[in-house]
Amino acid sequence: MAHVGNPLLGDAVYGGRKRRTGAAPSAARTTFERIVKQMTRHALHASRLSFAHPDTGGRLTFTTALPEDMRLVLEAVYREDRAKEAWV
Repeated sequence: MAHVGNPLLGDAVYGGRKRRTGAAPSAARTTFERIVKQMTRHALHASRLSFAHPDTGGRLTFTTALPEDMRLVLEAVYREDRAKEAWV
């Protein structure tokens, strides 16, 4: 993902937190750093996976809810965006 310009939040090896925030304005950097601290792992989640069973060929589908830590991060980003809109 980093190679195509979309590093994963929480990826200490390829995410490049320092590189990504180095040129950002102070307020954006602070918000980003606060969000990163909430994620203790890669911010990568599939709510639905589907594939063919290797023996039967039948379609298998698995679904799951968004993990709590990711939900909290998304809420924080949303709140930040809404707060910025209120001041415009």
